Amino acid sequence: MATLTFETHDEKEDTDITPGDHMALELGFSQYLNQRLEVGVQAFRQWQTEGDDGAAVLDPRVKPEINGYGLQLAYWVTPRLNISLKYLAETDAEARFEGDWTVLNFTYLPGPLY
Repeated sequence: MATLTFETHDEKEDTDITPGDHMALELGFSQYLNQRLEVGVQAFRQWQTEGDDGAAVLDPRVKPEINGYGLQLAYWVTPRLNISLKYLAETDAEARFEGDWTVLNFTYLPGPLY
C-alpha cells in the first residue's frame, strides 16, 4: 500500500490564521500468516509545504514535519468480525509534538460486501 495525500486549508473561523498546506506519504505492507492472522509494517512522513499565513501567525517560516513507523496485527475472529492492533512511533519531529500511537480497531461486516 502506498498513498500520497495533499491537504489545502482555508482561514480558521474567528481567527486571522490560514494554516499552510500539508503533504503526507504513507507506506505499508501486510501478509496473512494463515486465513485469520495478518501482520504488517507501516511508515509515514508528513510535512507542511508552505508556512501559515495571517496577522496572528508568529513565524510564517515554520513548517512542521514528522516521520513515523510501526507494526500492525489483525485477526479475523469470525468471517465478519476483525480485531486489529497497531503501534506507531513518531520520530524526527520539527516544530510540533512527537509521540507514540496505539490504535485498537473492531471491524464488523453486517452483510456481504457485494
